[in-house]
Amino acid sequence: MYIGTAQIILAAVFASAAMLKLIDIEMSQRALAGRFALPSAPLLAVLIASEIAVALLMAVSPTVGGYLAVLLLTIFTVVLADDRRKQRGLPCRCFGRVTAEPPKLTDLARNFGLMALALLVALAS
Repeated sequence: MYIGTAQIILAAVFASAAMLKLIDIEMSQRALAGRFALPSAPLLAVLIASEIAVALLMAVSPTVGGYLAVLLLTIFTVVLADDRRKQRGLPCRCFGRVTAEPPKLTDLARNFGLMALALLVALAS
């Protein structure tokens, strides 16, 4: 029962993150362009596809979805921690326009909590 709840939470988080980025593609591309020296359009496409994949995999292959979620959340957390360390002041944009402030410790804590849920799903499935 708890694993099913964790799967639903993770699917909802990743699906909403992807959808909120899709709502404003230009803003999402600008957010990525400020962080990486890579072309933002292909990077955003991979990011959104990965988030959608996690959401779908939570239903059809929770083990794979859980490990993919852990991988993505680790990358996201490293990027947010680096932004905080360098005091860039760039908005998080993890959930599109909803997160328009620079990363806070609560963002890192949220990611660690989601990583724990994802690992739980991956190991228990």
